[in-house]
Amino acid sequence: MRALPAYNTARRLEKQMNRCSRFSGRCGCSEVRYGLRNPPLFVHACHCLDCQKASGSAFRITTIVLERDIVISQGDVSFRKISTQRTEFICKSCGDVIYGTATNHPATALLNTRTLDDPRMLEIGAHIWTVDRHPWLVLPTDVPQYEKGYERNEVWPQENLQRLRRAVDEGGRI
Repeated sequence: MRALPAYNTARRLEKQMNRCSRFSGRCGCSEVRYGLRNPPLFVHACHCLDCQKASGSAFRITTIVLERDIVISQGDVSFRKISTQRTEFICKSCGDVIYGTATNHPATALLNTRTLDDPRMLEIGAHIWTVDRHPWLVLPTDVPQYEKGYERNEVWPQENLQRLRRAVDEGGRI
């Protein structure tokens, strides 16, 4: 097999970094920086009381990605077990949570949306637990709304469900 010319390799790397920089982020002290190889699988806004309390806002944005798509480009990340099923990956310097995983959701990670350089890049795919929504908050009519949760296989885009299935079939984690 013939080696690719250097400029082709450089172009491929540049394309990959452009994809990563589209969704990039950092911890609070900027010691850890990361990018995503691919866009999130799904993003939803949860209006439940727990998410309101945790975020200090009217809702919390949950960004679901494939764990293998997270590329740590700078700094050291350590992990801590939250329970037998949940693990958080954190900056060793400031302790900010970059993302978390759960054994009951193989191959996926919940990216800490607060760490994104530009969270405005996210497209909300659904509003959930709207039964607890603040009455003054007007939701867009073109985004699905659910009083409680949703059925992933009925709501997520088919191509993202296929990405998830492939990742799970390949062993979930790298």
